[in-house]
Amino acid sequence: MKLFTIVLSVSLLVTVNVLSQDSGILKLTLKDHKGAVKSLAYSPDGKLLATGSEDQTFNLYTTSEYELVFSSEERYRPIYAITFTPDQKKVLIGAGKFLESYTPAGVYIDREFSRNTDIMSIDISPNSSMVLTGTYNKTFQVNLLKSDKPAIEYEGHQKSALAVAFNADATLIASGSLDESVKLWQTQPAKLLYTLEGHGGNIMSVAFSPGGEHLASASLDKSARLWQIGEEKSIQTFNGHQKGLTDIVFTPNGHFILTASFDQTIRLWEVHSGKMLFTFTGHEGTVNALAMAPDGETFASASDDETVKIWKLAPQVFVENLYFDQIE
Repeated sequence: MKLFTIVLSVSLLVTVNVLSQDSGILKLTLKDHKGAVKSLAYSPDGKLLATGSEDQTFNLYTTSEYELVFSSEERYRPIYAITFTPDQKKVLIGAGKFLESYTPAGVYIDREFSRNTDIMSIDISPNSSMVLTGTYNKTFQVNLLKSDKPAIEYEGHQKSALAVAFNADATLIASGSLDESVKLWQTQPAKLLYTLEGHGGNIMSVAFSPGGEHLASASLDKSARLWQIGEEKSIQTFNGHQKGLTDIVFTPNGHFILTASFDQTIRLWEVHSGKMLFTFTGHEGTVNALAMAPDGETFASASDDETVKIWKLAPQVFVENLYFDQIE
């Protein structure tokens, strides 16, 4: 069953399950890093997984068997951010304040540009030409790869803007800050559209829904929020974690979100109702990052326990908790 073929009913079961490595939902655990794992990304075709660590290295795995095919030499700082360009020609890493590029085979290409402080988040436009980076600066910026044009600066936050994300066509940018606000921006020309307030803690991650109608945010206030694009108030709050959140991702169909937390768990939520469906347990440290495989059937989690875990979003995860109108 493919996740994106599910059509949900409005009826929900009350039970919330907790899954661990004993449940069959955990596919495998990768133990190749020698420090906390801070970042993750699947390639657009789903054939590679990249992981970045506090040990100052990044690894590449084939996803057919999750075999380690490349491990970098130590860089200058922990790898807090990593991603693939949509054209799959480059892997981009935040090596401290430097944005470096490699081929998907791990061959070094170039140092693309630098920021004033460590790069904490990276996103790429669909045509692979614009790179969005968030750091410990109050401002964030968009750089044009292979261009002499200056970076576009976005000013407005009162504290560091660590979390940034493009929408699907890169016409909008969401930013999350240590000032506890989320802001929505027009990409070009740079323009603040509105500020979203309601969280009571640092914003650690932001993500647009695949369809672009919603924005999700994860905060150290232990909650995630869902925002309707075009409105200045949250339309759903997701409460249940025991400690602050570190990351948030949508499933490819946009019906579900996954959240990661300092409480060492990952939680699965139904977007429309705000219902928590599952709690994935097994990590022995803060869960720092999540990455959804493009097929929506698998996701990866990165932790301070120096491991990456690969989880299956198997049919029973949903069938046991939701009534369906149709499963194709």
